[in-house]
Amino acid sequence: MKKQEPPAFDFAAYLEAKFAVDSASLNAPLYDRFLEHLRRIVDPRILDLGTGTGAMLRRILQLDLPGRVHLIGLDQEERNLAAAVERMEQVLEDRGYRIVAKQNSAERSVRGRRGDSEIRIEFLLGDLLEPGTVGALQPVDCITAHAFMDLMPLRRAVAVIRRLLKADGVFYPTLNYDGLTVLLPEYEDGGLERRLLRIYDRSMEARRSRGAKTGGAFSGRRLYRKLLEGGFAILGMGSSDWNVFPSEGAYTDDQKLFLGAILSMIEAEARGARRKQGAATRNREQPLVEPERLARWYADRLEAVQRNQLALIVHQIDLLAVPA
Repeated sequence: MKKQEPPAFDFAAYLEAKFAVDSASLNAPLYDRFLEHLRRIVDPRILDLGTGTGAMLRRILQLDLPGRVHLIGLDQEERNLAAAVERMEQVLEDRGYRIVAKQNSAERSVRGRRGDSEIRIEFLLGDLLEPGTVGALQPVDCITAHAFMDLMPLRRAVAVIRRLLKADGVFYPTLNYDGLTVLLPEYEDGGLERRLLRIYDRSMEARRSRGAKTGGAFSGRRLYRKLLEGGFAILGMGSSDWNVFPSEGAYTDDQKLFLGAILSMIEAEARGARRKQGAATRNREQPLVEPERLARWYADRLEAVQRNQLALIVHQIDLLAVPA
């Protein structure tokens, strides 16, 4: 059978497909505890870190929170925030809110009213670890961080989050990767696939932010420890694994796009991995994986997606914590 050609990677489409997969993966008991906490707050002020196109804020908008609600999304990517304002406006309208103010320039905000309820959503361009960013933010009742803490130097990030939270606030970091990616059925060249997945994890472990090691491939367990060391008490934790498989013989459109994107990221990390070969070739780097074997693996796994046969399991951890 003719091998599948690698698809073009569309990051915006991946984020939208990921929204549905993530929503199904959140640890349900912990999510319920988080929602219970939110419903007890009058006029809640909520900060979402690494907000992207506002996925977590969109989930929060599905709730009927009391009073005047102020949602703040922080992200370093300008293109994400411009799209986020449009999506939030649509969600508000779908929920029966009347848009009373909107700005999609430097302020990037939208405000809606429904009866006595008012929701203001504001998006900020900035880096959590920049002093100017923290100075621009007032203390909040809740901080969420969805699939974000693996990108951060954990000790520094936890210290900033602790300062931004009110004394009775809550921190809810979700989908923190914890070192396990599995593809099923097992590939015929199992040793090759295990090597590719090790390269994928090592790329996360090699990531640095401001010269410091980030949460990386084991951000779930590392974050648990750093929260305890950083003045938090853990209210709860639980797995939030991605479990993507062809239910009743077929994927949803989101699942198919999502699997293709994950395979693309694994392939890209392996294709870019290099090693040096001996003294005679000290300055010449060689591919860590033979290009022909990598291309064959990639085409085979894409073909398995087209046949509705591939399953993906990725281990992740959700946490709920409060200042101790």
